[in-house]
Amino acid sequence: MALELLPKWQESDISIYASPLYHFTVNAQIKAFIEHTLPVFKPYFKADGERTTHPLRGKRPAAMVLSVAGFPDDTIFDALSVWVRTAFRKNLLAEIYRPAAESIVFSTKTEDIVSAVEQAGKELVMQKAVSPVTMQRIRQPIADPGVLAAVVNCNWQTMINEGLTPAEAGRLRHNPRPDSIEA
Repeated sequence: MALELLPKWQESDISIYASPLYHFTVNAQIKAFIEHTLPVFKPYFKADGERTTHPLRGKRPAAMVLSVAGFPDDTIFDALSVWVRTAFRKNLLAEIYRPAAESIVFSTKTEDIVSAVEQAGKELVMQKAVSPVTMQRIRQPIADPGVLAAVVNCNWQTMINEGLTPAEAGRLRHNPRPDSIEA
């Protein structure tokens, strides 16, 4: 970290932190990386408006956070967003959160959502921000939450019944098998 990653991180203009949502925050690998960037700060206290911070030793790249979650509700990212806004503050360019990401493969909107994420990357580089229209395309609902839950539950139950991991199910292109008339 100290000899290779930290210098590259400090030289970059933008650092993109991408992680699936794990227990309402980033995964352990991203969290460990972020924690290892602490040497960019001096140990002293600095009053910064209503908060006390540490002053910077040098350059800190702007930040963008990208996360996905299986749940269809936007609110699943609330705790992560509070943490991100606290950790990155004025350095934060954008937060891109995609709910129902696990189910996106069942959607007819997949192509548009992926295209919107690519557009967000372009906007981030060119304008240092992601437009509200692009964010709306990224976070567009893919299905009624009740229907989505039924499909996801059926899919998981099929994998459990057949002893498949998600990776195996994807490789085999398995089809969810309903276990009831309702499903």
